[in-house]
Amino acid sequence: MLPQTIFLMHLVLGYVACLLYFGVYVLPKLKSMEQIEAQRVIATVHSFRFFGLVFILSGVVGPNLPVGFANFAAYGDFVTGLLAIFALVTVRVRPLFWFFVVAFNLVGTVDIILDYYHAVRLGLLRWPGSWVPHTRFRFSMCRCS
Repeated sequence: MLPQTIFLMHLVLGYVACLLYFGVYVLPKLKSMEQIEAQRVIATVHSFRFFGLVFILSGVVGPNLPVGFANFAAYGDFVTGLLAIFALVTVRVRPLFWFFVVAFNLVGTVDIILDYYHAVRLGLLRWPGSWVPHTRFRFSMCRCS
C-alpha cells in the first residue's frame, strides 16, 4: 500500500474514532451541563492550542516542512488558543465571554480547514513523515507514559 494511502487512512480513521468517542461519551455529558459550563469545558480544551507554535521551532519539525505551512498553522493555533483563554478569563462578563467563544470557534475552524487545504496544495501527503525529524527529542516529547 502506498504511504500516502496509509497516511490518509490513518487521518480519516482517527477522525472517525474521535467522532465516535465524542458522540458516545463527551456530547451527552456536555448536553447535561448548563450552556456556560459546557462552553467553558470546550474553551479549556482549545486553550492548549498554543502548543501549535512548535511548528515554527527549529528541530521540532523537520527541515522539509514548508515555512508557509508551518507559520500559518502555528499562528492559527496560537490565536485560537489565546481567544479560548480570553473566553475563560471573561466568563463573568457574559457578552464578552460569548464574543470570545464565537471568535475562537470561527478562527479555529477556519485554521484547521486552511491547514488541510495548504497541506494538500503543498503536497505534504506525498511525503508523509519526511517533515518530521527522527530524533530522540521528538520521541521524548511525545511519550505517553
